[in-house]
Amino acid sequence: MTDLTHNQGNQERLGAQPAAPSGSSLIELRWGRADVLLVAALIVLTATFGKSFSTVGTGGSPIYISEILLGLAAVAAAARIGLGGSIAAIRRLPLIPLLIFWIAGVIATARGLAGESVTNTLEDIGLFEYSLLLPLIAMVATSLARVELIRAALVWGAVAGTLVYLFSDLSIRIFDTTDTLFDVEEITFGLYMAMLVAHVANEFAHDREPPRVIVVTAAIALVLVFLTNARMVWIGLLAAIVVVVLLAPREKLAFAGRTAAVMGAGLVLAVGIQQVAGGSQIALEISGAVRGITNDPPDPLAQPTFTPGSPGSPGSPGSPGSPGAPGTARPQAPLTSSAESDNAAWRIAFWGEAVDRTVEQPLFGAGFGEPFRFVWEDRKYDFRDGDPGTGIDVAGTHNSFVYVLYRMGLPALIALIALIVVAAMRMRSALQDPTIGVEARSRLIGLAAMGTAAAGVAAFSDAFKGPFLGLFFWVPLALILVACELERRARSPEAV
Repeated sequence: MTDLTHNQGNQERLGAQPAAPSGSSLIELRWGRADVLLVAALIVLTATFGKSFSTVGTGGSPIYISEILLGLAAVAAAARIGLGGSIAAIRRLPLIPLLIFWIAGVIATARGLAGESVTNTLEDIGLFEYSLLLPLIAMVATSLARVELIRAALVWGAVAGTLVYLFSDLSIRIFDTTDTLFDVEEITFGLYMAMLVAHVANEFAHDREPPRVIVVTAAIALVLVFLTNARMVWIGLLAAIVVVVLLAPREKLAFAGRTAAVMGAGLVLAVGIQQVAGGSQIALEISGAVRGITNDPPDPLAQPTFTPGSPGSPGSPGSPGSPGAPGTARPQAPLTSSAESDNAAWRIAFWGEAVDRTVEQPLFGAGFGEPFRFVWEDRKYDFRDGDPGTGIDVAGTHNSFVYVLYRMGLPALIALIALIVVAAMRMRSALQDPTIGVEARSRLIGLAAMGTAAAGVAAFSDAFKGPFLGLFFWVPLALILVACELERRARSPEAV
């Protein structure tokens, strides 16, 4: 056993791939794997505690504990495979779009630090910062065993997050209180639950039966997702399920029917729970979601709360709401009677304003830190003036892709889309290989489903800005890019 473990370690350093693990063989990942264990721990802890864990500072500094763990993992990975191994691992990534994205991020950061406060710049830097997970995962996931361990962390982290959400919801109802040990945001934990449901659906699509605890927890997660107000999570879940169905190995129509029946049952059960509760809102509302990061806007029907004539209020001299002032929002349609319609109108207006402003500076965007200063129906968004009572003090466009366009410019958005396209092309090529096994196929499609759920949430929130959401977009993307290459090498005739 000692020689076998030693040889496996040498194979990893040289780039040769041992067989993918199954079941208990993951135990072979022992203490010499500090880098992959740190990454796995970060994923599990983030999925279990969400924002409360990932954004914990250290001694009052702006550095989060999640960033410290990522740094330690990078150091451990570099020490394990050396400089040459690190370069070889990173070269597996699509470097041209990645470099373009990083250059745009560095420029946006420099402009923010030069023209705005450090605090304001740090509000936006997550758009660029967490893309560094791609080279980190490439350095850490140098074998299929490591890919599988990180994927297992995504799954078990989602299980833990679902149970934490359920416990918090039940404690609120039993003890009639909103006080909890940490923030449990419905959008954040909704994403974790959607990822879990997509994983289980993908396992069944490949005739693989997950552990019973995962299946039961996924069933609970499905109902809980429908009990939330997080429509973007519904969209992310639906998109992930569509990916699973379209890429199912066989009997797509029959599998689609069974999946639709299960989804429908979950929705009916959620509606039934609401009715039993007397029609009251079941959605978990502990902290009002992630204020300024992923939260929906304040109710557009609410009365304006500006102090007339105060700096920054609409109509005051030089404010974005005054006639002819820079940054004035485009005229908007009048309010409707539907809060959902107003929510959609607010988002579309914000996105349109961001695109309009990008036309004026398409190459590098607005940079990080500069307040957007958007006004919609007499409410302020992203003024960053310390007065959140009049709107959302710090708010992105609630579409991470549009926000990348606005803050980092058109080349950065094209580069981001290129990264996704390359991952999709690599996966398509891998899935078309007749020699691919069921385990490898399930792994790739499961990662694609998880990443799709995260992308769906990101399309309606500022998910890329925070590690508690952004982590679950970048990690599956990185694993797909790396795993496809590892799978190809493992099946090649010259593989060791």
